[in-house]
Amino acid sequence: MVVPIDFRTPKGRLIKPQAQSVREILDQNAIVLAVKEIELSTALEKLETSPDLVVTDSQAIMRVMNELPQNVRLTTFSI
Repeated sequence: MVVPIDFRTPKGRLIKPQAQSVREILDQNAIVLAVKEIELSTALEKLETSPDLVVTDSQAIMRVMNELPQNVRLTTFSI
């Protein structure tokens, strides 16, 4: 998950769609990795394999899309 943090995000909290996504992923017995958009490249470099899916906010979709390998699926919290 790529989680943009801006002035509208309450300090110390995730917005509801982000929290719901974390819960759904955990309920599916999958692994969640959440990073800010400025940390995405570093996180991808540290992973041994590419993620199966990246979920981001629509405001960061273009930046995230440009940083992901083409074989990684991408969606937004909005869908």
